Amino acid sequence: MKTHLRITAAALATLAMSAAGYAQTLADAIRQSDNEQYEKAKATLRQLLVKEPTNGDLYFYMGDVYMKQEMPDSAGLFFMKGATVNPTNPLALTGKGRYLFYTGKQEDGKKAFSEANSLITTQKNLPKERIVAAYLEMAETYTYAPVPDYDAAIVHTQRAQKIDDKSAEVFLVRGDALGKQDPVNGSPAIECYKQAASFDPKSCKANLRIGLLYFGGQNYDGALEFFEKATAVDPNFAPAWRAKGEAYFQKGQFEKGAECYRKYLELNDDPYARYRYVANLYLSKQYGDVVTQSEQTFQKDTTLLFLYRLNAYSHYELGNYDPALVNINKFMTKATEKGSPKVLSKDYEYRGKIYLKKSMDSLAMLDFEMAYQMDTSRKELYSDLGAGCLKLKRYGDAAKWYRMKGEAFGWKSINDLNTYGRALFLSKDYNKADSVFAIMMQRDPKGVTAYYWRGRCYSAQNTDPAVSAKARPFYEQFVSLAVADKAKNKKDLIVALKWLGDHYIGLKNFACAKACYELMKELDPENATAKTALEDKQISAATAADINTCFAQPMLYLPAAEQPQPNGGGQ
Repeated sequence: MKTHLRITAAALATLAMSAAGYAQTLADAIRQSDNEQYEKAKATLRQLLVKEPTNGDLYFYMGDVYMKQEMPDSAGLFFMKGATVNPTNPLALTGKGRYLFYTGKQEDGKKAFSEANSLITTQKNLPKERIVAAYLEMAETYTYAPVPDYDAAIVHTQRAQKIDDKSAEVFLVRGDALGKQDPVNGSPAIECYKQAASFDPKSCKANLRIGLLYFGGQNYDGALEFFEKATAVDPNFAPAWRAKGEAYFQKGQFEKGAECYRKYLELNDDPYARYRYVANLYLSKQYGDVVTQSEQTFQKDTTLLFLYRLNAYSHYELGNYDPALVNINKFMTKATEKGSPKVLSKDYEYRGKIYLKKSMDSLAMLDFEMAYQMDTSRKELYSDLGAGCLKLKRYGDAAKWYRMKGEAFGWKSINDLNTYGRALFLSKDYNKADSVFAIMMQRDPKGVTAYYWRGRCYSAQNTDPAVSAKARPFYEQFVSLAVADKAKNKKDLIVALKWLGDHYIGLKNFACAKACYELMKELDPENATAKTALEDKQISAATAADINTCFAQPMLYLPAAEQPQPNGGGQ
């Protein structure tokens, strides 16, 4: 559920109640909500509901707080209850309509709004502040619903303006609709926000809204200019400090961002506020701070399940796999029991990665497969699925996933060719593997890997000497390139040199065989194969050749002008 930063003026509700003291208390609840102090706002509204259990306005504002907290199910309970206990209240009907819009029942939502409009026109003594509030809440719903209707939103602000043509809130809400309607051209929205500021110069809301437009356009310097103006007008308005913090995080100025968030938390140490802070730390890859801040929050409140998710993700990124597994399991178990927040494909992906790091390969594959089943559009999962299949020695499946990855990303990465080719090799599809490594060789003629693996593709077919012998030029070219970095290529050099040494013996070329085994021994002084070969009378009697003179012919570098794609058939 996408929510929005909606800042409702307390004046919209102060005349909704007859008693002055009671009105001020409702105003306090709305100010707390505006300041993102959601738990305080809910506590205030609960107290009010004890006194006025049939007051639809209170149910509306309680539902609104839950909606801001991204808890639509809880919001719906209050929105629907308000319309039930106070069916003649336009704001209560507006809440019902909002819930219906946000749960995909658009036509039913429109009917609820139509009922609210009828109540407004038929109730002659309804205070204008309540009429304006209902119209603007309908406009907000049209702006931020999953299927928005910006024209309808603007029409409702115009209706509100006819009732009160000096309302700053009218122009703030209209600016929101215009900004959403055309996010590229923010000028009409900005003009509305400026008009709002002229009606309420002591409010920081207009500057905050303008800054958010710049922020949405990734103009973080421009956004900060207006966020600074907002905090100058009202230094105690928490959302402006949060917005400044997020802008600094986006600019990579993490200390300044954290400073702003510290101020935000001083003004609003609501658990949900801390969650917003931790979420930004995570998006900024400040994983150590995510762990610290989330664990501090757990000491006060364990109900924000999102934090267990972020804590687990961050522990994984830091290489702390045990606490990562503990916290992702806590999140998934508690979220499943509660029914929210929704367990995502990414949660299964992360847990699969954690299992893989802990060598719990079968469990990892179950999670990767679940992640993919939940969202088959997530092409980035192909690598994890391929890697998991490799570890489980399901080589044919690994080849399938690596092929899907390569095709999904247009085989842009030579590493994709490499992993696909190796999976084909391990599944003993040597001919197809060879064709993949041939493409690698064309892409990177001086890269050692493709020559080595083409040699392996032929030498593996040792039941057919004529085919196996085709490995020779590839191993020879590999050796000539790989000796430039013996330490890096040691393992593969030993494999290639052993095959070449044995091959030269078969050709009775003992000088070249000796050269291969001596290089093997240089790389691995305790290598038993090299030691045994060098003790052979014929080899020990030979004078080792310069290994490069042993090569039948240099491998011809293939032109890279045309880049063929791997054959998509088969695996």
